[in-house]
Formats: sequence, C-alpha cells, structure tokens
Amino acid sequence: MKNCFSYFSLSIILTIFSFSTGSTQSTRGICGTTIEDQAILGKYLRQNRENPHLSVRSGETIWVPMIYHLVAKKDGSGRFDRLDKVLDAVIKLNSDYEPQGIQFYLDNVTESIKELNNNAVYDNPKASFGSSKMRSTANKAEFHKAINVFVVHDIQDANNPGEILGYYTANGDYVVMKEREIRSPSSTFSHEMGHYFSLMHPFYGWEERTYNFNEPTPTAIFYAGQSILTEYVSRTKMQGSKKLCEVAADQLCDTEANYKLGFGWPACEWTGKAKDPDNVMLTPQEHNFMAYFLRCTDYEFTKEQGEAMQRDYHSSHRDYLRKLPAPDLSVPGTTTLRFPENNQKLDYYDIVKLDWDDAPNATHYLVERATRKSFSTGFKSFIADKSEIVFTDLSRSKTYYWRVTPINETHLSNKSAGPFAFQTGKAKYNATVDLNGIDAWSIVNNPASPSKAAHVVILTSKTWTGEMRLSSITGKKIATLPLRLSKGTKTIPLSSELAPGLYLVTLSNSTAEETKKLLVVK
Repeated sequence: MKNCFSYFSLSIILTIFSFSTGSTQSTRGICGTTIEDQAILGKYLRQNRENPHLSVRSGETIWVPMIYHLVAKKDGSGRFDRLDKVLDAVIKLNSDYEPQGIQFYLDNVTESIKELNNNAVYDNPKASFGSSKMRSTANKAEFHKAINVFVVHDIQDANNPGEILGYYTANGDYVVMKEREIRSPSSTFSHEMGHYFSLMHPFYGWEERTYNFNEPTPTAIFYAGQSILTEYVSRTKMQGSKKLCEVAADQLCDTEANYKLGFGWPACEWTGKAKDPDNVMLTPQEHNFMAYFLRCTDYEFTKEQGEAMQRDYHSSHRDYLRKLPAPDLSVPGTTTLRFPENNQKLDYYDIVKLDWDDAPNATHYLVERATRKSFSTGFKSFIADKSEIVFTDLSRSKTYYWRVTPINETHLSNKSAGPFAFQTGKAKYNATVDLNGIDAWSIVNNPASPSKAAHVVILTSKTWTGEMRLSSITGKKIATLPLRLSKGTKTIPLSSELAPGLYLVTLSNSTAEETKKLLVVK
C-alpha cells in the first residue's frame, strides 16, 4: 500500500525527538504522558489482548480520522498557522504507521483544522484550566468522532522541569503537541499516537527515575502506591502463571528491557553496560518509536505493538473512531493558476481574488502566499474549499508570490501550480463609507457568464444587518436576500442562470444603500 499522503515539498526529519541537523548538540525533550495515564493504558492493553473478539485482521487498513485544534492566546495572537506543516505532519504519521496498516486522515479538511483561543491551553495545557478546556472541547459532539490533537506553543509542568514535547492523556482522551514538533515533523507525533492506541514506554516505571550503574537493579519500581515490575532480559522468565515480560513494564514480550537508557544517551546505538536484576546485560531496542533514543533514522513498531494498536482501535472505547465512512482514496489531479496572471500589476490592493482551475478529485486546495519566491519571508498558508480565494489583508504596491496544491481528505496532489507573482496597486477596489460596518464590497467575475457565475465579496469591520437586492437595469426587482454578516470577509454567490444583460446589485440597511452594476455575457 502506498502512503496515502504525498506532498511536493516534503522533507521528513526522522527523529524520535527533534534536533538541529548538522549539530552535535541535541535538544533534549521528554514525553509528558504520565505514569498514571500509562497505568490506564496498560489496563486497556490487557483487556484488549484477552478479548477473543479483538483478533488482528491481516491486510486490513485502519482509517483514523483526526481533528487539529491550532491554539492561540485569548486575543488570537501566537497561533501556529503553517497549514503546510500541519499537513506534512499527517504525511509523516502515515509513513510511520503504514507497516501497521494504520492511516490517518482529515475528514472534510476545513472541518478538521480548527482554531482555539485560550491562554491556559496556549502554554500551560497540563494545568487544571487548560486541561478542563481541552476535555470539554474534545467531548463536543462535533469533535467526538476523531482523535483531537491540540497544537500549543508550550507545555509546562510544575512536577516535571524537563521540556515536554507532547503527551496523550487517557483521562481526557486527547493528544497535545508542541508546535515545534509539528513545524519540523518529528517522530514525537508518532510516539504520542502510540500512547493513544494503548502503548506504554518500554521503560514504563522508570519515567521518574534514572538508572544507576553503581547500584543493583531493583526488581520493582515503587511510584505513588504502585509497584511496577522491572523487566528482565529473559523472555522466558515467569511471574506466577504468566511470562514476566507480559506483566512487566510495557507488557509486551518483543520489546526489549529498557530502563530509560535513551534519555541523555548521545547517539542512536547503545554501548552502555546496564544490567537487569539477574546481572544480564541489556540490549534495548534503540529504534523503537516508544523509546527515547535520538538520531535514529529507521524507527519502527514491533509486531506486538502493532497488534496492540489494532486491537485498541477495534475495542469498544474507540467506537467513535469508526462512525465515519472510509475516505476517498483518489489522488487529486493538477491545477492551473489563472488570476492574477504571472507578474501582473493590479490597480488595487484591498480586495484581491486569486483564481485557478478546478482539479479532479480535489475537495480543497492548499494556498501558500509569501513575499519572496523562496516562500521564506511573509509566508502564510490557507485552505480553500473551492478554486478561488479572496485576500483583504495585502499591502499597497507590494509583490506577492502564490502557489496552489489540490488536496482531499487522504491525499495531496503530487504537484503544485505556481509560483506566480503579482504586484498590488495603490488604490482601494471599491471602498464605501455610507454603509456603516461595511469597509468594502465588490462583484467578482464581472462580466459574468453561465460558466463563471458572479459573486459578491463583502468586507465588514463589525456585525452588519441589511439586505442585498438584484434588479434589472430598469429597476425591476429580481431577488432579495436578507443579510446578517459577522465581522470578516463573506462571499455570496449570484445565480448562474441570469440571461445576458446589465443588472444592478444593491446593498442596503436602515440608513443607506449602495448599488453596483453587473454585466452578464453569453
């Protein structure tokens, strides 16, 4: 099976936790999934393994819907807005999980990338106010149909001074990711999704403890009233009627004993001398997604880890993931940019409509805009649900570059269109001061035709109530539409069945009105 997302500019950094390429200094980070949460995961893992109805289905592809919540401060500032990186992160997940038959997707792309403004969630999501807000959000009916992923600026924890890069909480049933781990997609995301699907750390129990080479290895770790059995190297050692590896640490027998040896180790390959309680040398799996080793290039899940995740998906507490139909697998075709034409100079700057051809199998389009051709300066990304977008935030007499990639819920096109350049003008397009609350409005696709219907774009600075009328040139009323517009930019389509001729489009409220002409051609 091919990876269900492909992207023209994808550059994947395969690291379990992010580091700076070419540097000898790693940025240390930890997983914030707690021992308490992992105790719940262990309970799920055991229940799923003992349930005869949750057998692993060979060759099956599991489709997992996701919803991103991009978090900003209360005033809307600071939000991670690199939608291209958000999509790249899904690509990375699917590459990592493909061998396990698990693939992630965004059901109706624009409905799966949400915005949340909350100061506590923004940089202190583990505190009570932040966790309460995320729990209530994830439990809303509109979101309780997918894995909820909150992308935050920072993750603080008074009980843990280390830098937390992400975590999953079983109590809230959501994933939190630091934006840095989305910006340069690392394997941290895949690690946290492993927790979501019931996997524990292979060093479970050692999260709050450092292995001491100078002391005998304990047979159990005591933490907050729990006694967590230490895993041994031997796979045949028994604990009562069960193999010890089935009840110790992560409770899986094909993940080797590991006492958090990767944390602080400078390379992927372990050459240390750690020993289990029987004095047997450890050989931890450095390349395991759920471990802490850095700088590996081929992380993987073991067979038992994959089976545990598949069972968890089919379990009753994941019923909500299976409510949506399987996504469309068709790859979007390519598109062609139409307006503004490459290097075109515009007369106006305040309302600029970008237009391109529809692409086969595309439900949405990733639109990227920048002030340099390299897209390294002034970069912004947007998702459009049709083959056009209107910008109202451009500057006077400035050059912009843009490109478009057709997408749908499971794929991105293999090729983007562009980049094209255009230069904004000095004038406003159609400013109005008579209609209080409306900053500007215009008729796009004017002249219009049956194949290219006109629509009205309205920019409001506050809530505006009024109506829009369509009349013949003689003033005969054709249609009236009551309007109540919230602050922002709104697009209102006009009929594509208008006969050729000249028409009048009027916006009015209780105090004023303004009319523009619309020409319809064959």
